[in-house]
Amino acid sequence: MKELIISTSDNYALAATLFQSKNNSVNNKILIINSATGIKQNYYFKFANYLSESGFNVITYDWRDNHRYD
Repeated sequence: MKELIISTSDNYALAATLFQSKNNSVNNKILIINSATGIKQNYYFKFANYLSESGFNVITYDWRDNHRYD
């Protein structure tokens, strides 16, 4: 799990997390989990981890004003 910051075109910083594939296969595919409105990305961490263990690279992120450390 690696924390990321995604910068928008209007310079807003979005908190994101990358879950890299854990099965040593080379996989250039990335699944993006879009959170439900008002739900923080960490709600989806177990699912993202499961997908990364299954060979997928996964990104979760927080919507604007739904900060990681609130």
